[in-house]
Amino acid sequence: MATENVMTESEYRRIQDNLDDLIANKRQAIIAAIEEARSHGDLSENAEYEEARKDQAKNESEISRLQYLLKTAVVIRDEDVK
Repeated sequence: MATENVMTESEYRRIQDNLDDLIANKRQAIIAAIEEARSHGDLSENAEYEEARKDQAKNESEISRLQYLLKTAVVIRDEDVK
């Protein structure tokens, strides 16, 4: 059974905005960095490529984490929080 994550409406929107940014902007920037690093040749000794792949893994992990938070969210109204 999934854990419920109680959050306010504004917290939900903040997480959704962050997720949207990671998917639309950061993911695309990382893909561009990987393509640039690939153009430099031998990937086995390419530090830029390795760093871009690590950034990609971190970003995808954060995307998955935020998607899970939103999927299991129980949203309460901001005005209900004291």
